[in-house]
Amino acid sequence: MEHTVRHIQIPGRVRLEFAEQGNRSGTPVIALHGVTDSWRSFEPVLPYLPADLHVMALTQRGHGDSDKPAGGYDPR
Repeated sequence: MEHTVRHIQIPGRVRLEFAEQGNRSGTPVIALHGVTDSWRSFEPVLPYLPADLHVMALTQRGHGDSDKPAGGYDPR
């Protein structure tokens, strides 16, 4: 199965990169990476996930090709 790399702009905040695959009406699964990584840590696993899942592997702010703001890492 192929994944697609996309970006989402959170209004007034940051632009985040993520990989998406599977059936959009399927069970949603959000994959979050650890420190110093990106959505690419899930790249070896994505081809093995069932096609009926709607998988979104997110690159969190400050990592990979997502925005790296000078501030804004507060949980709020």
